Amino acid sequence: MSRRDTMPLDITIVGAGIGGLSAAVALRQGGHRVTILEKSKFKTEVGAVNLPTCHFLVLCTNHLYNQAVVLAPNGFLVLKALGVSIENLRPTTLRCWETVDGETLEKISSIGFEDSIDRYGSEILAVHRVDLHNELLRLATDEHSSMHPVSLRLDTKVEVKGEQGHLYLGNGTRIDADLIIGADGVHSLVRDAILGQQSSMVTTTELSAFRSLIPTAKLEERLATSKPLHDLYLSKHRGSSIYADTTTKKERHLVWYDCRGGEVQNIVGIHPTRSEDGKDTDPKEALLEEFGHFGAGLVELLGLAENVAVWPLQDYLPFSRWTSNNIVLIGDAAHPMLPFGGQAANQALEDAGALGTLLANVTSREEMQHRLKLFEDIRKPRASAIQILSSVRVGLEEKVQDKLQRYAATEWKPTSFGERLSHAYSYNVLQDCHDRLESA
Repeated sequence: MSRRDTMPLDITIVGAGIGGLSAAVALRQGGHRVTILEKSKFKTEVGAVNLPTCHFLVLCTNHLYNQAVVLAPNGFLVLKALGVSIENLRPTTLRCWETVDGETLEKISSIGFEDSIDRYGSEILAVHRVDLHNELLRLATDEHSSMHPVSLRLDTKVEVKGEQGHLYLGNGTRIDADLIIGADGVHSLVRDAILGQQSSMVTTTELSAFRSLIPTAKLEERLATSKPLHDLYLSKHRGSSIYADTTTKKERHLVWYDCRGGEVQNIVGIHPTRSEDGKDTDPKEALLEEFGHFGAGLVELLGLAENVAVWPLQDYLPFSRWTSNNIVLIGDAAHPMLPFGGQAANQALEDAGALGTLLANVTSREEMQHRLKLFEDIRKPRASAIQILSSVRVGLEEKVQDKLQRYAATEWKPTSFGERLSHAYSYNVLQDCHDRLESA
């Protein structure tokens, strides 16, 4: 056995988002040397957004400051295994997922999560993306450990040339690594290198999303003077509430839940793409115009929105492969998802957990190649199914049955949102990987 075959793998991860950082932590804990190359800079404050305790590390090119994320049991079990501090995440527990008529505020349906610990092993949690990002960064770079800390190189642009995995910095320097992980998001440069034209085959959904956060203190101040808003707040269940436009066949709905221990209200507004979306117009004005026919309390809520952002939603079909030689894709680079179902971050966490489990203590490139094939065999069918389902909102699961059969290689066909959630939440990626290793 050569000396090379007894050493930890040198792994380079492109991208420091949730997928990249969680994979870095998992692989660090598996005994490997990990470097993250991130094109953005970090800064130490959110900036203009008026939130409590606004001293975060945040990617300058991402609007992380106005995004929350749902941690479902299938993703949270990976975070627990990585050793995250629940206190640092500052989560809010979501007790239900309810659908409400946006105009009349009458309840349409509701799925309760009171028994989620018994059914799935944990509660459904909502966190601020920055809190999750910072906690993963802490675990990756903590030097008070016997494991090699992850090296994080910021403001680093890269280029990947050819399927052989040749990675170059912006100055032309070549980076040699045993494994290159493309965790560089929806518009992945790493994916472009191994998939070529297929990488950019995207379909417009003709939908866009507004996003905003509202400080709860600001909401509570208004509750004292506004009966419509007060009544709305009292009627809202303590979970994720979807306010649907039932007056049109066009997709239009609001999603509302709190995060950061209840300090912040997260608002998402899905709507038909407007000609001015993404241009030099006031997104908040557009948000109020788009949902101005909703109930008075909801309109007042939207009037409190801060730092409103908007971007188009694009739909990708599952890619033909995620691996090539010593390159593997994870997260949005491997399976870009739409927001319906709240699984994008959780699937990135599943990817990280799978890589960490399958590559733990692997020291030879030959064995690494076998494990990467196993990774794709385990992850691709499941993530592809969830990716397809992410293109339709609550109750429209039957619209994608043909795509599921064609692209996800699965006989499983959910006919309701409850079945869809149960399928996502009840899965344990760590156990699945252990079982597959034992049977290999």
